[in-house]
Amino acid sequence: MNDNNQNANQNESETRTYSLNFPILLLLIGVITLYFSSQLPVFIQRGQRLPGPQYFPTMLGVFFCVASVVELLRYVACRRRQAPGCGDPSEPAIDTTTTSSTRHRLWARIEGVVKSWGNQSVALLLVALLAFVLMLPSLGFVLTGFLFSLVMLLRLKARPVPAVLLSVALVVIIAFIFVSAFRVPLPRGILSLPF
Repeated sequence: MNDNNQNANQNESETRTYSLNFPILLLLIGVITLYFSSQLPVFIQRGQRLPGPQYFPTMLGVFFCVASVVELLRYVACRRRQAPGCGDPSEPAIDTTTTSSTRHRLWARIEGVVKSWGNQSVALLLVALLAFVLMLPSLGFVLTGFLFSLVMLLRLKARPVPAVLLSVALVVIIAFIFVSAFRVPLPRGILSLPF
């Protein structure tokens, strides 16, 4: 039984590739999220500072920054072991003595980064977060939160019907927690819903 677990862990570590791009993108998302959350108003009631609109985005930004550090440490450990799969998997083995091969190598690396499903997902998350922040005042939390959740779930290859149901459930739960527990009014937007 132990041998099977070790073989499964070994196979998993052999299939995972580590790249410096992923921790950098996670850090970028974390910093952007922390910046936007710092722009949100502080919630003070009866002289006490309560978890308000800044709370969840700040926690999310901290999570992305910590995840970036963890992934960076994994990358460094992988490079120290000189294990296969460390570095950029799309990097071709090209002689770098000439300028044209260096240029070709750079374009091949850029193409690999752009075509990576993970990098595309991170880019989509950044665009979706920016759209969420920009559309929140006019469309309101319910519609914006639903669209954000639906887009991300569909990108993660969820089936459409469960994605819609989970998006509705997430919006209702988050709205209930913020309005009932934290007493934070959420933007109503064009729907003018009571939460």
